[in-house]
Amino acid sequence: AVVSTQSTGEYLKLGTSVTLNGDLEVAKNLSSEEASDVDEVVEIETKHSSKRRSAVNDPGKKKVFKAHPLTVEVVVPCDEGVHAKVLFSYLTKLRVVTVSISLMITTASPWRDKFSVGTDYMSSKELLCALWTEDHGDECPNPDTSAIFNKYSLPSKTKLPNSIGRPFLWAQRLAGITGWSADAKLDVAASRETVPRFLEAIKQRCLARLALKYQLRNLSTNKTVKEGAISQPTLLTEMVSWKEVQLDSLAESYPERTLKHISDKDTLYELVVRRGKTSCKSLLTLSLDYPVTPPFTLLQIESPAGTATSRNDNNVRAMEEELNVHIDDLYEEGVEYVLTKIVSKLCMCLDVYVEGMGLEPQIKFFINKFKGPDNVLPYVYNSDKQYFQHR
Repeated sequence: AVVSTQSTGEYLKLGTSVTLNGDLEVAKNLSSEEASDVDEVVEIETKHSSKRRSAVNDPGKKKVFKAHPLTVEVVVPCDEGVHAKVLFSYLTKLRVVTVSISLMITTASPWRDKFSVGTDYMSSKELLCALWTEDHGDECPNPDTSAIFNKYSLPSKTKLPNSIGRPFLWAQRLAGITGWSADAKLDVAASRETVPRFLEAIKQRCLARLALKYQLRNLSTNKTVKEGAISQPTLLTEMVSWKEVQLDSLAESYPERTLKHISDKDTLYELVVRRGKTSCKSLLTLSLDYPVTPPFTLLQIESPAGTATSRNDNNVRAMEEELNVHIDDLYEEGVEYVLTKIVSKLCMCLDVYVEGMGLEPQIKFFINKFKGPDNVLPYVYNSDKQYFQHR
């Protein structure tokens, strides 16, 4: 696996470095050592079964999760002063490659000023999970894993320690591993094909997560972020709060049917904006592969007229369509400030809603106030002519 990864060096982009780390002498002697390794665990007599299990399992875990003495370190340049250090290890018993990652930001990087010194720049989970569709690295891809665990007296559901990284499917392909049968050979062609995609995916994920962290930091303090804001008139709707929420706390606030699209791997945020006596609560769902998968937004408006959702108000449904169906409009100039644009768009939509529904005095110019049998208000702003229009 290590050799296969090295062989793809000719495809690495300028600035990317690949280093083979570890003790070569230990690696050379590995085969003879493993041949003499006795695969039996001495059971220590004890009166307590829990202690006996511990004595059996600890040596087993050490053997099963033992990594090859050589590792491959790939440093990927992402932006000025920003590098992703990706570490590949090979577990000799499970015969899988595991990956961990850390983000390095130099003092000269423009990103450094956007975060306080000592900030946790993101975990491996945020940077690597779902880098390939539905590849979360939760399960060991070797189909013989259960048998190997059983051989070393480990429960079949034993999880790999976080300290050794995760066995993503793309990492196996990158190392040329496409099968685990006795006659399986390393697929160097598959490895080479995966390298460019891997490098670009790592770079884009790191930049997207940095931009996300920056936006979240400002939104959580209700700080107005001007970078990337959409073209809009003066808004009277203001952001009241932004906070992260947990899925198990939403049952009382949102109908069960509206939460079916949410995965336990998603991150949820609740945004509240207000204009006068009318407030709009928004639930934003961010998937692990954000911004590849756009945020999904649910709205609930509270006003003197009562509670309005997409189920009982056509205009709330139209607002949700602006933020979900027409989300591409907010991606046109890049993904760095998508959340900022969503906040701006929601404030603009609520301004239109309260003025169009007569909840506040109308100060904005609508070419046509209502459209169609659903009486939908115009939520699209024409910045050139400075009026609102329908789609």
